[in-house]
Amino acid sequence: MLKIKNTTMLLLSLVLIPAVFLIPSFVFSANSDKKSVRIQVNVSQSDWGGIFKLNEDIHVPAHEKRDSVVAILGSAYIEGEVSEDVVVVGKKAVITGKVGGDTVVLARELELGPKSEIQGDLVILGTHVRKDPGAKIHGDMVSVQGFGLGPLLLGLTSFAGSLLVVLFWVKLIATVSWLVLAVILALLFPRVLTQTSSVLEQKFLKGLGIGILFWPAILLSSVGLAISILGLPLFPLLVAATIVLMLWGYLTAGHTVGRKLLKGLGTSSSVWCACLLGNFILQMFSWIPVLGKLVCLLATAAGSGATLLYLLSSKTTRVK
Repeated sequence: MLKIKNTTMLLLSLVLIPAVFLIPSFVFSANSDKKSVRIQVNVSQSDWGGIFKLNEDIHVPAHEKRDSVVAILGSAYIEGEVSEDVVVVGKKAVITGKVGGDTVVLARELELGPKSEIQGDLVILGTHVRKDPGAKIHGDMVSVQGFGLGPLLLGLTSFAGSLLVVLFWVKLIATVSWLVLAVILALLFPRVLTQTSSVLEQKFLKGLGIGILFWPAILLSSVGLAISILGLPLFPLLVAATIVLMLWGYLTAGHTVGRKLLKGLGTSSSVWCACLLGNFILQMFSWIPVLGKLVCLLATAAGSGATLLYLLSSKTTRVK
């Protein structure tokens, strides 16, 4: 079987894994001139002729045609032709071309140029409208104004954009910090990590079951200690022990994944190398909403259960 160097394997994994799991991709960009940071979400147009962008402007140039346009927390500039609908929820909509379907605008401003044409309905929600006399609207025009929707929308879009940036940075920093901590722990406790991973690999279902049952047991114990005068001082210790067990369980699950992957590819690796690779994979899963979080939760439960089994077996061995 072909032997692959550990360094090459890690580099390939770090490049290929995000490409598989982060679709549609989150594209981070920094604009040094405006001193602003943006998070963009762009949907592939290979099977769909439309455009969808989050927190980024959309521009349809003249002599260009798109099926539909959806701009969230951004602006849309339609100079060409959109055969179906246009939806803008964000900053500004400027239409100087042709829209074949309906147009819905919930933004600060809508501008209709002299050659603009909307064949469907135009729905305007809390938006200031500048309409040239030459603009054509073949369908109905529905305008809902008042209630301070314009200023409110401006505040909400600014807040939402800032919140996206903050959440992105928090998640990114947390991911990098955990990978660094995982490597440090693997270097400090390689033997224990290898043994807990072996238990997880050999008794996965048992470890998963124990890990899942562990949570209600901890909850009941915490309530009992919290309402007891004698047990109250032990409550912080229980919380700290639970956090340590969860972190080590997650670390164990990641190391097991990395070790199995490298073993399947026919290459040997050090403990920290397998730990870095496996935990990187779990961190990539954690970026996936719902399903990714569930995978990480089950991995933590299985790793925690395996760690408890290891501790019980070590205690039994010492007693004998």
